[in-house]
Amino acid sequence: MDDELTAALARVRDAFARYPRRAVLDGCPHCKGSVVVDEHDLFSLTISLGNTVGDRADVKSLLPVLLERLLVSEDLYPAIVLGKASYEEWRTWPRAEQKPSVLGDWLRRDTVRDRLHRAFERDHDTPWADDLARAHDLLRA
Repeated sequence: MDDELTAALARVRDAFARYPRRAVLDGCPHCKGSVVVDEHDLFSLTISLGNTVGDRADVKSLLPVLLERLLVSEDLYPAIVLGKASYEEWRTWPRAEQKPSVLGDWLRRDTVRDRLHRAFERDHDTPWADDLARAHDLLRA
């Protein structure tokens, strides 16, 4: 990972540092019960994070590691990760948490932009797609 992306991820970690990562997240009592974070792979966790596992603070505490994983691997799906921010109404978050610096750095990478474009074409009618298109337009302006 280059220095610019490393610095951008550090800014994201700083922005969400006030949300400590919990070792055990509350889960749906009917479906999962408590979820031990270290025992789940991030892909499985992202699918239920904020819906049936954890809450908004848990999404925010895990967002830096989710964005970093999106940058360095293809283990996670952009639609799922970005959908979590949309589901948790990221536009209502404090301004420091809304800054798109790491997202902008990430979007400018050709491989990521290609993956996101394919995901957008596939999921163009999902809530995260509009947010991503607006963010991309703002970055180009």
